[in-house]
Amino acid sequence: MLFLGIDPGTTRVGYGEVQRTRTGVLILQRHGVIKSGKRYYMDRLEEILKKLIDALSHPVKSYDALCMEWGYVDTWHKKNYMAVIKLSEARGYLTGGLRHMATDLIVRQPTAIRASIGFKGGKAGKDLVAKQCSSLIRGRPKIQAGDEGDAVACAISAALKGG
Repeated sequence: MLFLGIDPGTTRVGYGEVQRTRTGVLILQRHGVIKSGKRYYMDRLEEILKKLIDALSHPVKSYDALCMEWGYVDTWHKKNYMAVIKLSEARGYLTGGLRHMATDLIVRQPTAIRASIGFKGGKAGKDLVAKQCSSLIRGRPKIQAGDEGDAVACAISAALKGG
């Protein structure tokens, strides 16, 4: 089974593609961060989606599930409601653009993702999340902390729960 994890954003998006074999072994196929230098918000989203589809569609694949991290509202976001709106729009734009590539759509809170990969209560920093992801995947690949690590964690979460 093949799972795609996405950590959405308005200027950069993390992605991780994880395969779960019949024996339950997790294999990291692709991972990274897509960035945009475009000035205008909708131009950035369009560029990110295009680059993401290009990165994921060679060879053309169909995912058993697309797992999208659902953001939370922290103190900074409570003060900056426009950031919350833009992040929600980015999430919707990416979901709409990638939905044709997956059989199922899964949306999870960051704490649920972290709990599913082994952190009690879902509490862990980005460095620990990346290290834990690496330890769960065959070959222990290097995974960058941040958007990339969060996206891989999302994919692993879906793979461990079977979609």
